[in-house]
Amino acid sequence: MAKRDRLKICVNHRQSLGFTLIEQLVALLIVAVLSAIALPSFLNQRDKAEVAHATLIAQSFVVPLLEYRLRHGNFPPDTNANVAPVGLEDVWVAAAAAPMRSPFDYEHHGLGNGSGGGNGADMGQCLIMITWFGKNQIRDPATSVYSAIASGDDVIVRVATYDCDQPRRSIR
Repeated sequence: MAKRDRLKICVNHRQSLGFTLIEQLVALLIVAVLSAIALPSFLNQRDKAEVAHATLIAQSFVVPLLEYRLRHGNFPPDTNANVAPVGLEDVWVAAAAAPMRSPFDYEHHGLGNGSGGGNGADMGQCLIMITWFGKNQIRDPATSVYSAIASGDDVIVRVATYDCDQPRRSIR
């Protein structure tokens, strides 16, 4: 083989050893664009899963609260955020493992005047619910305890509405 033929083989061999810088940059750009499209979708799904988990935790308080009412004749008094209702401290442990470490709040609120039947039946309505403050970890201003409709990222689980003698109270 002549020296010239050997040189051609080496040159051809060198060209097929790898990718050029341009090819690598194009591949990197494609991966970056696909990641930019997929990442927000993934993060949104994770947030939805955490809200669903918080909703399940809040719903898990319903049965123990109803059992408490059967044993004691009434629901426990209202508590501050992340404070367990009296007598339900063991059930409230699940709230400590809540997603995003956002607080839960047990709420026992008077909703206003009753029908006023005259013979001592002038009792109002009380609302029992569990509120999870969501990703921002604060009660969103538009969330009303009286309508029990959540706004923003709050989750509200309404436990019961019943006749009581508590006056209407405002949000803390």
